[in-house]
Amino acid sequence: MYKGITTLFLGFMLVGCVSTNTVPMDTAQVEQTSPSSITTSSREKPSFLAMTAGKAMVGGLVGAAAMMIAGNNIVEENEIEDPAGYISSGLAASLAERFGIEQVDENDFMTKETGVAGLSRYYAASDLLVDVETLGWGFSYYPSAMRTYDVAYSARLKVIDTRSMQAVAEAYCNRRPSKTDDSPSHAELLENGAERLKQELMAAADSCLREFENKIFPRNQQMLSEA
Repeated sequence: MYKGITTLFLGFMLVGCVSTNTVPMDTAQVEQTSPSSITTSSREKPSFLAMTAGKAMVGGLVGAAAMMIAGNNIVEENEIEDPAGYISSGLAASLAERFGIEQVDENDFMTKETGVAGLSRYYAASDLLVDVETLGWGFSYYPSAMRTYDVAYSARLKVIDTRSMQAVAEAYCNRRPSKTDDSPSHAELLENGAERLKQELMAAADSCLREFENKIFPRNQQMLSEA
């Protein structure tokens, strides 16, 4: 299942309008509240934008719809996972170790909530919640080299204390690689079960995971050493 293509296309294109504020975590303050458990949120996969020159020429919402339909088919046919799950699980594991608390798997609980209060109520069984929301993902051609493609990904992080219904950390990640001699063609992205596309998305997920760790724990040298 996928969300409405028009809304998500606009959201992907206007990702710069989303709040990109970074709120580092005050770990001492969180420790004082004595949390005992942490979990992650889970959502339906957002629509994937597969932008080719032909679809871009159509323009408007018709072109956008064609990109989303093609992208969603690629995701479904090749069983491509939303990177948000990988990122949130990694962050939850880091926080569970840091605070010495239990990591609870509640990924079967799918939510459409984005607000702190709503998420707090939905995942109230755990004291802390790691919410990573994919804001946009997809591939597009480089205008200067139309047979060469990049894979873009953006996400927003909130770490929420569900008891107080307050966000205790926030961060934003946007990854769009520059063109290199190794940048793939459209065919290379999708061959062998979209293996290269999956590799690029995993690279984006790892990059955002490190960026989120560095942003919410700016003094944590152990995490910074791997950035």
